[in-house]
Amino acid sequence: MKHKNELRGAFICIGILLLLMLVILLTPADAAYGLTTQRQDDLHTAADVLRTLGYADDSEVIQRLKAEWADEEDALNIIAKVIKNEAPGTPDAQWCPLWHQAAVGQIIVNRVNDPRFPSTVRDVVSAPYQYTTAYCSGFENVEQHYYDMARLVLDGEAARLYGIPDDIIFHDNMAHGPIWKTSYINTGWFSSTTYFCKG
Repeated sequence: MKHKNELRGAFICIGILLLLMLVILLTPADAAYGLTTQRQDDLHTAADVLRTLGYADDSEVIQRLKAEWADEEDALNIIAKVIKNEAPGTPDAQWCPLWHQAAVGQIIVNRVNDPRFPSTVRDVVSAPYQYTTAYCSGFENVEQHYYDMARLVLDGEAARLYGIPDDIIFHDNMAHGPIWKTSYINTGWFSSTTYFCKG
């Protein structure tokens, strides 16, 4: 009898997990959690599943998921600020084209994945002689479309949509290696050429 109850409990847990997965697949992430990355959505789902299995919010495993969520939120905020300040533009890309904005954000992710650079977005952006540390603490008035682009970058969609290679690690007004693409901006009162280079 005990064995039957354990087996029944296991089937109930599996059923709950399958139901949760179905709900998640049918619910748009933005509608459920606001602007989040796919990674954050996955972490939120994992925490919900653990709660249904009896884990408390203060358990070590859920606390670890919450810490990863916070790290991802930090990365989203920083990349949005970098894009706004390094590649300003409107949603219809009147200044920097959308591919330019995407590439600026993707370079940060490419650096995180490159062993020659620090392993977090915050550390890449605050590294000496690279960006400004203000991107990690200031510039709070960031418009929604920069967050949208940052999310695309972190979800891997920006690289796919705009064909950005994973070895593009520089953007500057001077070439620092083999040039992937060049962007020329002329607003009438300001002009600039940006070189996107492979490392």
